[in-house]
Amino acid sequence: MKRFVVATVSLMLGLSLAGCENAPPPQHFPPLRFADQPKIGLAVKEIRVIEDYQSPMRAPHVEQNFPIPPAQAVKSWVAERLLAKGGDAVLEITIEDASVVEQKLSRTPGFKGLFTNDQSERFDATLAVTFRLYREGTALSVAEGSVNVLRSRTVAENASVAEREQIFYDMTKQLMQAFNTEAETRLRQYFSPYLR
Repeated sequence: MKRFVVATVSLMLGLSLAGCENAPPPQHFPPLRFADQPKIGLAVKEIRVIEDYQSPMRAPHVEQNFPIPPAQAVKSWVAERLLAKGGDAVLEITIEDASVVEQKLSRTPGFKGLFTNDQSERFDATLAVTFRLYREGTALSVAEGSVNVLRSRTVAENASVAEREQIFYDMTKQLMQAFNTEAETRLRQYFSPYLR
């Protein structure tokens, strides 16, 4: 009996190790960069990023599972595209929403469903960021503009972990491409007296 138990445990450990060896290696995604684009100089002494949005870190929210979460991408954008060129003002950039919510989709029922590869989830991403400029000694902003970007993507039920990670990375990339365009437009539209 003891030999049987030892043999069974050994077999189970062997299968577990074999399963680990076949697991795909973790993917490495390049950071989203904006340094190739011209800096936007502003007549401010400081640029602050305020992260008002706090992820619940649980379903149906999935932004915490993204290789590059949207909020992190916004902070990178600020660091690489905006430049404080001096003055008595402060630019505050508030991340009000940087969520990605998973919605389960209905699948083909019955026998037909066994042979159908449905889209099983939809991921809805929202990025809402507000820019406010304050002059020294004032509580009210003297310039303000907002950027709101939405993107959605469905995923097939047979998508692998690696494919899902790639989709998540691509979603952040698409969000930030739209954000980059919109944010530059808002800055030129509402903050032109402070552009340098």
